[in-house]
Amino acid sequence: MPVVDALRIGKAVASALDYAHRHGVIHRDVKPANILLSKDGRVLLGDFGMALEVRDGSQGNIFGTPHYISPEQAKRSADAVPQSDIYSLGVILYEILTGSVPFNDPSPASLALLHISQKPPAPRTLNPELAPAVEVVLLKVLEKDVRERFQSASKFMEALEDAFTSTGSAKKASLPP
Repeated sequence: MPVVDALRIGKAVASALDYAHRHGVIHRDVKPANILLSKDGRVLLGDFGMALEVRDGSQGNIFGTPHYISPEQAKRSADAVPQSDIYSLGVILYEILTGSVPFNDPSPASLALLHISQKPPAPRTLNPELAPAVEVVLLKVLEKDVRERFQSASKFMEALEDAFTSTGSAKKASLPP
């Protein structure tokens, strides 16, 4: 996927998340399968079946998809906050730009523990052609502490786009297959 497409899709998902968050809704299952691309190029974020309306609180122990789950949601579903969705979007962009999710294990419980306790591998170890500025943005969005992450999805995507633009790597970056 060309970087311009990754950024376009990421910005569209970020816009949808920011809209939901402004209206008190946390998606809680942001993953590639829930990003729909229409034939005319529109990007839609679907499957709000696990969404949490903040004023109502969490019901049940809905978990989310382990590869894309935030640390706080992996601990307890009721702890999901808007930055949980932003973390999940960060995992998606990390995967697009490096060719791999930050954590992988056949066991959902082990995956959850990795999200809670381990730092993700530096993106440039997986794709050395990424600029250092891009790596900084990807590591910030995957911080364990929600206060250390971007506070809106659009701020994350702006920072990522700026990192590509400032280094001139958006047009020449080689992405993994």
